[in-house]
Amino acid sequence: MLKRKLTFYSITSHLSSNAIKSLKANQEAGAASGPGPLWAVQTKMLLCIYGIFSGKSAVVKTTIEGLGFFIIVSKIYYVVINSKLIVS
Repeated sequence: MLKRKLTFYSITSHLSSNAIKSLKANQEAGAASGPGPLWAVQTKMLLCIYGIFSGKSAVVKTTIEGLGFFIIVSKIYYVVINSKLIVS
């Protein structure tokens, strides 16, 4: 059971990282005007929760090191929401 959970964590972590990297590339190229889909952030959040409670020290360490992602995303969403409120 644990092996299956770790495999699922590894696969979903890899897929969400690829999705977030492609969002960043699109934003840098000017193709995307918003912060990207909410599902990517939700996936990252669920993976962080799993990582923190996994009990594996390496996974916990990696998860804590990646928490800055949420600060960046929240700032992006804040700017987008405020700019829409000002324009409206």
